[in-house]
Amino acid sequence: MNYTIHPYRLEFKQPFQIAHTLRDHTLNAYLELNDGTFNAFGEVVFPPYYPETIDSFKEFMQQIELPKTILEINISDYLQQIDQQIPNQTFAKAALDIALHNLLAKHKQTTIQALYEIPKKQLDTSFTIGISSNDEMAEKVESATDFAYYKLKVNEEEMSRIVNYYRVLTDKPFVIDANQGFTNKEAALEWCIELKKMGVAYFEQPFIKEDFHAHEWLTSRSPIPILADESFQRYADIERVRHAFDGINIKLMKCTGIAEAFRCFEAAKTFNLKTVLGCMSESSVAVNAAWNLAPLANWVDLDGPFLIKNDVNHH
Repeated sequence: MNYTIHPYRLEFKQPFQIAHTLRDHTLNAYLELNDGTFNAFGEVVFPPYYPETIDSFKEFMQQIELPKTILEINISDYLQQIDQQIPNQTFAKAALDIALHNLLAKHKQTTIQALYEIPKKQLDTSFTIGISSNDEMAEKVESATDFAYYKLKVNEEEMSRIVNYYRVLTDKPFVIDANQGFTNKEAALEWCIELKKMGVAYFEQPFIKEDFHAHEWLTSRSPIPILADESFQRYADIERVRHAFDGINIKLMKCTGIAEAFRCFEAAKTFNLKTVLGCMSESSVAVNAAWNLAPLANWVDLDGPFLIKNDVNHH
């Protein structure tokens, strides 16, 4: 099996701001695998606040041994061996995982969803509105009227303005993602009580990721679910997270891809945790792969391709 790496740069339609960063693009790369019969693609992204880069991805691909054919391996076992051999590099592993799953689906003439025996179910994705001025918010809501609901990025200082102005713009449902942007527990709890009245389904990652005590305090008092995003990266984190949160945001890039994401959903079910299936501003390659798992999630936040203006959809 041979591989080719195609570096790329995803351009946002509008500048994208969350509690700790503002950016207008995301560097990414497509991994193309070819086994002589089929070629298939995976995708890796390099958000600036994560350590992985195109160079570390190239190095990763040089270190691993690809199977001769997809039909001779169990993808999950193969990836777990690589995981033991090379720690971290979860985004790189996700690109490999996605490409291998796409290749196997082509060989079996089926879908990734069918490979995992996941029942089909229609779900809507939220559309993310980064921290914006009122005018920018109006523009973003107007540009995405097809969406059933929105995810508002907030921080403690601007929460009131953002939520109140959003309510002026539309009465569509919304969820809240603070990306660790809160420090005051009591303020967060007051907001949870307000958000409940507004019909908000969940509040994601209020406090810094290491502060499990603050999250546990809030989770035990909040009338709406408190979800872990930055506090939850991989399957191994579930044990620690399940006592402090009501649910988890599962992203292919964080958890090394489809095989481990599936295990995360299974574990979440066991521990009665709510789940969001999210993304990291990837294009259609990674997001289409993620959609195969969507019926397992309570909520879907796979809007990456809608936020960028130069999407590439490799089949």
